[in-house]
Amino acid sequence: MSNNGKEAFLNKYKTVDKIWSGHSFIDFRDLKSLLAELPVSPAVLPTKNYSHRLAGNREIIFGEILHNLLAYEGFMRDKTHTVKECSIRPVVNQDAVILEFDLDYQTKKGETGSLTFEVIRSGERNYLFFLDRYRPG
Repeated sequence: MSNNGKEAFLNKYKTVDKIWSGHSFIDFRDLKSLLAELPVSPAVLPTKNYSHRLAGNREIIFGEILHNLLAYEGFMRDKTHTVKECSIRPVVNQDAVILEFDLDYQTKKGETGSLTFEVIRSGERNYLFFLDRYRPG
């Protein structure tokens, strides 16, 4: 991993728990810029196993992220769940710097849950977006 890119990212986000939070991912206007800041990771190791992995350049992944996150938000609301919070947080481990997208919700029965999605930059122009297809409770 490029030390300069990783160091710049860490210096900017090392003291933050969340880069952003709000009621809908549509409200985060700096996603393309945030993707550009993400340093290249030599290892493509998400923090958990996901059923789907999408690959592409920044423009493609930007579109996939918005499409999928907003689809999940709509799916949750269609099931009469309440979307409590949408957030983006940095996850840094030895081999990778990850953007984790969290969608926290509450079911109509009052139970809470959370869905996560992750992005890793695998090359100068390549990104991987990890997600599970509609499995919320």
